[in-house]
Amino acid sequence: MVAERIRGPQIGRRSRLAYLTQRARELYEFRYLVRYLASSALQIERVSLAFGFLWWLIDPIMMVLLWTLIIVVILQKGGGPYPFALSLMSTMFAFQYMARTTRNSVAVTHAKELQMRPIAFPRAVFALSDTLAESVKLALAVALFPFAALAFGQSISPVQLLVIPLIPILMVITVGIGWFFAALNFVFRDTERLLGVLLRLWLFLSPVIYPLSKVPIKFRPIYELNPMCFILVCFRDVLLYHQVPGPAYIGGAIAAAVITATIGFVYFHLQEPRFARLN
Repeated sequence: MVAERIRGPQIGRRSRLAYLTQRARELYEFRYLVRYLASSALQIERVSLAFGFLWWLIDPIMMVLLWTLIIVVILQKGGGPYPFALSLMSTMFAFQYMARTTRNSVAVTHAKELQMRPIAFPRAVFALSDTLAESVKLALAVALFPFAALAFGQSISPVQLLVIPLIPILMVITVGIGWFFAALNFVFRDTERLLGVLLRLWLFLSPVIYPLSKVPIKFRPIYELNPMCFILVCFRDVLLYHQVPGPAYIGGAIAAAVITATIGFVYFHLQEPRFARLN
């Protein structure tokens, strides 16, 4: 496997499909390593889990407070049946999860590749294990939403429990994005530095600060190519509006998960031979 990683996939002797199938099989065989890495990351933080989770919450909470100040207090906008801060919170945790996991996947894959280059195992486990570990914090953050709703004088309902099956869909989207940018970082070495700017732009181009209904119809086909679009709409529908997302939104989120994970997985493994040749 090490020699093959250095040479790259031998397309003449083996088709790319067979190569990618082998990589998928290897990733499945190393599923125990994925669980071990994820549990190790959580165990390291267990000593100060409360403070670690608090730091994880600070970024999205500060964003909620900042945008509430700008939109509601300064611009005096954001009026509606639901508090603007609560509407923002219903999607901000999900976006924060994607952004944080993507940054970690890029950094960890690069660092571990340099440290563990002689060892033969699929490098895709790093992004996958980080996605799994961060999902625990996402679940804890989402569990706080009903309490925030009550604090704002809003009701809670059993429909909000539907956020539970939405989390795995978000995880699949996130690991696909993580794989893609982790591989791109070995092709374009400034990817890690530019990722912060890209994620900030991504925030504005996603239905986080505003609902999808505010996007003009003529721009929807392009806007909905954003893999985070439909899953964020589903999070807002379930947590804030207490309604089951429409089939188009659920189907769109699942399609985005399948497409994003497939593209990320294929790109990561086609670029993986570069990892061993770069410092």
